[in-house]
Amino acid sequence: MTQKNKINNFKSLAKKINLPLRELNMISESIFKGGGNLKIVGGGTRDIILKKKISSDPDLVCDLIIQDVIKCLKKDSIKYVKTGFKYGCITIFINNVLFEITSLRRDIEEDGRWTKIKHTKDWFEDASRRDFTINAIYCDLNGNLFDPLLGIKDLKNKKVKFIGNCAKRIEEDYLRILRFFRFSLIYSNKFNEKDLKNCIKYKDKIRKLSYERRISEFKKIIVLRGFEKKSEELIKTKVFDHVFEKKLYLKNLRKFLSLENKLNLVDVDRRIKFFLRGKKINKNDLFFKKISKALQKRIIYKVKFKKNYNSSDIIEKLFYHGTTNVLDQLLFDASDGKVNISKLKKIITLVNGWKIKKLPVNGNDIINAGVKRKILIGNFIKKIEIWWVRKMFKPSKKDCLNYFKKYLLPRG
Repeated sequence: MTQKNKINNFKSLAKKINLPLRELNMISESIFKGGGNLKIVGGGTRDIILKKKISSDPDLVCDLIIQDVIKCLKKDSIKYVKTGFKYGCITIFINNVLFEITSLRRDIEEDGRWTKIKHTKDWFEDASRRDFTINAIYCDLNGNLFDPLLGIKDLKNKKVKFIGNCAKRIEEDYLRILRFFRFSLIYSNKFNEKDLKNCIKYKDKIRKLSYERRISEFKKIIVLRGFEKKSEELIKTKVFDHVFEKKLYLKNLRKFLSLENKLNLVDVDRRIKFFLRGKKINKNDLFFKKISKALQKRIIYKVKFKKNYNSSDIIEKLFYHGTTNVLDQLLFDASDGKVNISKLKKIITLVNGWKIKKLPVNGNDIINAGVKRKILIGNFIKKIEIWWVRKMFKPSKKDCLNYFKKYLLPRG
């Protein structure tokens, strides 16, 4: 494959794969008036070559310095945000489509976490500082491809490999270790042995990355369809133990992943919760502080079912613990062999049909029934609720009040 190629019938293909060509042309024309050239790079280019639906907002690159890009956009009233300005990067908004645009650059100083950059006019120099050959393919808006490192050949041969010296690429940014696994799962059917060995060699360096960066990349990996098939091979590398700085829970992992996939219940946060099962989670752990409050609560939340997993118990647990926590525990229990797939499917049908119930009585009803001490109201409401739930939410307001008056209301 030569360095320069052309996509035939580019406009027709762009429409077919949902490439936002109209918006891209608006940006390109604005930059061209300022003396610059624009190309698509990264995932957008790969989708174009493979004729796949565009999987994310296209990443763009141009040969103007970012300050001049901004001047062009301002003249044409195109909205932008300085998301990564010190790295020569901004985000453009047109018709509810986001485009990240970066100036051609070369990296001049790396510490494995953040990189100092310098603008260049050389497209080859920009390509050479990228991580993988399949990430260094450029496409203009006429379908002309610029492929200086023969990434198209690797893409079509399902090869994911680092550009140049693998160890050097990794030392520039240790996130590339995790990115290697993600890209290999998406675009290849096996791991490049030489590059895999280097990733394993530097695995402990992942701890130098911020928790936000490593967890974000880990999340992208564990929801990939290919993750189930390659999970055992990936786990053996022990690379992922450095994401949370904890040895991950792995018992029955393959079965758990298979259940989620078969039942169409893949959930990234549930997968993280699975990996942290049985681990002592300290609320002062750095990783714990960096995740959302909702995920914090979900990770430490546990539900215990009765051994026979009867429907009344499931419904009771849904009321008290919610659908998310109930489903988490059901899938964990099923992967541990506590409930078979046939029964699990029936329970999930029950869970999917669940609607939040509201107790038909409140504090005012208890006061009107004759309770004068407000301190007792909450306790009475709780006891009525327990009875109402055990009756499968069937008792009406009148029934609840009759139960209260007969069994709970103080005499005298």
